[in-house]
Amino acid sequence: MRRGSKALRPLVFVVPQNWVKDEKGAKKLGMYSVLVPSGTKLENADRVITIAFQKKSNNPGMDSPKGFFKEDLQETLALFLDAQFARWQPPRLNPDKLHFMSIEM
Repeated sequence: MRRGSKALRPLVFVVPQNWVKDEKGAKKLGMYSVLVPSGTKLENADRVITIAFQKKSNNPGMDSPKGFFKEDLQETLALFLDAQFARWQPPRLNPDKLHFMSIEM
């Protein structure tokens, strides 16, 4: 895409049951969208789903979604030294049809 151009179709995703979009939280983090459990905001949620995009990059390690995920995870680990993570995957996801990258912190 050229700079300043817009996609023909908007990104559409389903917000999980009992979750809501936190538009102020997304703006604060500079993310496309932030989802939090109903009745919470980014500041007090015990769980958060973030949706972000990486602009095309020529930097080594940032040139693919897998590379971006790895670099982002390393940055998160540097910021939160005592963080513990578990891999998470939606229960009905078929990994042969869709590559899904996620961690639970």
